Amino acid sequence: MPSMARLGRRNRSAPESRRYRSCTFAANDQEQERAMKLYEVPMQENGRVVLPSDLRKTLGLSKGDKVLIEAEGDEIKLTTARLRRKRAQAIAKRYARPGVSVVDEFLAEKRAEAEREIAKIEPDADEMDDRS
Repeated sequence: MPSMARLGRRNRSAPESRRYRSCTFAANDQEQERAMKLYEVPMQENGRVVLPSDLRKTLGLSKGDKVLIEAEGDEIKLTTARLRRKRAQAIAKRYARPGVSVVDEFLAEKRAEAEREIAKIEPDADEMDDRS
C-alpha cells in the first residue's frame, strides 16, 4: 500500500537561517498537485519569514508581490488576490447559465425597479385631468 505521506528533504544548500522542512500529504500521484503541504520555516529578525521557493512558484509570487494573510484563531492562510479572484470565478462559473448575461439581467431588474419607483412618485395623467 502506498504511503499517505511523502516527507520532503531538508534544503542543505541554504544558509542555516533559511533552512526549512516540508511534508507533502497525498493519497496518490493525481492528488499530488492539490496536496496539502506543510512547511516548517524559522522566524527571523523582526518577525520575517522566508517562503520556500517551491511555495513561491506555486503561488506565482515574485519580488515585490503582495500576499494576503487571513488569520482565524491560531491558524493563518496565505494566498494572493489573484488566486482568490480565480477561486471566486470558478465558483461563479458553476452557477452561470450558458447564453445568459448576468449583467443584462441585473440591468433589466434595476430598470424595472426604477420604473416602479417613478410610478409611485409621479401621479397618473388621469388623476391630473380629474383635478382640473
